[in-house]
Amino acid sequence: MKYTEQKILEEIDLAFKGITNSRYPKGKEGDIKYAFFLDLEHGYCETANSRIHLYADEENWAIVLEKSGFQNRGCSAEIELNYIGNCIEYPVDKHSERNYITRLLTSKK
Repeated sequence: MKYTEQKILEEIDLAFKGITNSRYPKGKEGDIKYAFFLDLEHGYCETANSRIHLYADEENWAIVLEKSGFQNRGCSAEIELNYIGNCIEYPVDKHSERNYITRLLTSKK
């Protein structure tokens, strides 16, 4: 195994504190990096459900924190996924003036 319980807990602690890890894309000057952690008590979201998905093999691990709920300001139902792990390819939303890098994916219904 190339990871330990301690390494996983360190990554979770970094995520909770909003600190990016070494596998987070470096980006360029001016890029915006979001490092959110799942918030089950967000004031604008009426949480309906939450789940934790755990994945691992001999070399890789990932935790997906899932929250679904109603966004009371946007009047929409949303599913939010937060990814943490040593095998995650963090999405980079590319724009001409700057890129946006995040560990969060949201789907509106």
